[in-house]
Amino acid sequence: MLPCRSRILLSTDCWNSLLRPCANQFLVLNQNREIRKWRTWPNDWLPFQWKKPELLPGYFDSGDRKEGLNKIDLDQLKPMLKDMKILENAPESVRKMYTLRFARRKELKILQNEEYTRSLPIRRRYLDEDGYEKKVIRLTNTIRHMRKIIREEAPDSAGHKIAVSRFINKRYKFLVELYKMDRETCNMLCEKLEIDFKPPIPYYWPYPFLERKRTIRQTCEKYCKDLKQKKIDEYRAKLEEEQVKFKEEKEKTLQWINQTMAEFKITEDMLQDKQPPLHFLSQYEFLE
Repeated sequence: MLPCRSRILLSTDCWNSLLRPCANQFLVLNQNREIRKWRTWPNDWLPFQWKKPELLPGYFDSGDRKEGLNKIDLDQLKPMLKDMKILENAPESVRKMYTLRFARRKELKILQNEEYTRSLPIRRRYLDEDGYEKKVIRLTNTIRHMRKIIREEAPDSAGHKIAVSRFINKRYKFLVELYKMDRETCNMLCEKLEIDFKPPIPYYWPYPFLERKRTIRQTCEKYCKDLKQKKIDEYRAKLEEEQVKFKEEKEKTLQWINQTMAEFKITEDMLQDKQPPLHFLSQYEFLE
């Protein structure tokens, strides 16, 4: 082992000569290593392309297939004023002021909640106003109402966006509880309200992260399965066409056989015999 002062005085070439040949080669290869090139997987010969889906903001990614409240007749009177006899003889300009066209959006939202409550069989009791179904209906209408405001009137309102995100999480919690209690009612409610509800995954289930390689493999498997099924269907259609032609040819052949049997006076009993009839034997010459 060289002393410390001698090691400092030695140059790099001297150190390389002192090292073992294999280590010297390793140093040379390590210094001149090429830049690693990342290649995409799989190759470009696939008949489809995969692109990562664009992520929606949390206040728009709620599973609602519908935006805004349902369309209603705005020329009708407000529900609480329909029985007032004073408005029956009032002029049209005065009566118009008490229609839904001049109602607040809060009143329209309440009216929408009542319509869903009357149309859906969700009330277990007459005074049941605090069930999970009623909560889901109220939150759904609130979410759609506030998202319409974000899209049309206040796209930069942070308060509305935070409130909608909170209401979405709250509604999902109620739907999960309802799913555990009554699965049929939960599915019926999601179908009527047009909500794509995904039940929670168990804690031991591997969470399906969105990965490019695995997604392309799944897409490739689906493509191969669809291609195989398409070829099977085409072959089945071809066989069905040939089957129709075979039936027609079979009918013609059977008709010709019946005519020939009638012409030569051949019966079914004669065909079942082991030896052919005599008038057939006379047509042939048997060689010994």
